[in-house]
Amino acid sequence: MKALTLPELHAHLTEALVAFDAYCRRRDIRYSLCGGTLIGAIRHGGFIPWDDDVDVMMTRTEYRRLRRSWQDDPDPDYVLLTDDPSAPAFAGESGKWYARATAPHTPTDDYDIGLFMDIFIADGLPDDLAAAQAHLDTVHRLGRRYHSMYKRRQRVPWRLLQALIPSWRPQRIYEKLAREIDRYPDTQSHVALLLGSGHDLARELIPRQYFDKFVELSFGGHRVSAIADYDAYLRRYYGDYMTLPPEAERRSYHTRNHILKRP
Repeated sequence: MKALTLPELHAHLTEALVAFDAYCRRRDIRYSLCGGTLIGAIRHGGFIPWDDDVDVMMTRTEYRRLRRSWQDDPDPDYVLLTDDPSAPAFAGESGKWYARATAPHTPTDDYDIGLFMDIFIADGLPDDLAAAQAHLDTVHRLGRRYHSMYKRRQRVPWRLLQALIPSWRPQRIYEKLAREIDRYPDTQSHVALLLGSGHDLARELIPRQYFDKFVELSFGGHRVSAIADYDAYLRRYYGDYMTLPPEAERRSYHTRNHILKRP
């Protein structure tokens, strides 16, 4: 076992992204790079030099196709964590994909896993902006409540409270969260990455039509998928994304001391 440097981390995350791309292509599942990973592909041809994670997005419809496909035909070298509430970790999250060959050096809990990619889900929003903001706020509130209770579920006082008060059980909160998300299908005129979004609706809104056409971009010498309207998407969220941030802001936010389990 060996600890991974940032360049090695980049190499293994790129390998995971290429494997994810191949899995989706074979099953005609459409996804797009997003966030800093998309900026990196456009501005650097790969990772932003100081970045340390991979983000992709897909509509709820495509995500459910991915889940069904994985149930029938998983990749033996990777793990796909989904929003399945029966999963041992990350229930309620969008999704994570990681190689079985990597692991955290000193895991702190069952949320500490190998080098992972985030899979964000584009969910529908109501057309009325006030209603859309209220929906976004409700999802955030239920998500925070769910994760707070889920992380405490094995502590003795909480186990007792959950036995006495069914509404305090994480599963009940998750069911409310899922129902709220499902109120608006991903065929609405606008969508948002609800489970990974901020509170600024003006930034979070994504026209649904952006997920109708895709292009290929180079990432570390590999061809991967992105929405064709990536420039409009990125400018809405980041502004002038082609200009490098001040040097003081070029920091890694998700780095963990990961190890490679295989030689």
